[in-house]
Amino acid sequence: RVGGARAPVGAMPVLYDPSAGYLSTALSLTHSVVPAVLRRPTFWLFFIVHIVVWMSYRGRTVEFLEEADDKDKASSMEWQVVKVIVSMTTFFEVFYTNHVLSRYMTCYESVMGLFGAE
Repeated sequence: RVGGARAPVGAMPVLYDPSAGYLSTALSLTHSVVPAVLRRPTFWLFFIVHIVVWMSYRGRTVEFLEEADDKDKASSMEWQVVKVIVSMTTFFEVFYTNHVLSRYMTCYESVMGLFGAE
């Protein structure tokens, strides 16, 4: 919308300045998904959990069993337990990526059909 009025059909929903440089256009986050993601509390929750786990590992608060000096420490993790989670995460990541690719290809073929390209 420009000035409260609806944009005409076929008009660009975001004003684009072709005289702007490539870098400033690429780094412009105003009309992207980034501000919406940064407003979500779940993003910050998972980000903080990630930082805490990373700092714990780097500070040797949590050590993997192969690296631990004391194998009986309660904070040691066994790779056998982590392997199951990693394999499940990998499976779902590949499954989701395949789904996104198929949606993209459907949209791409529709757009190319509109322009008469094969």
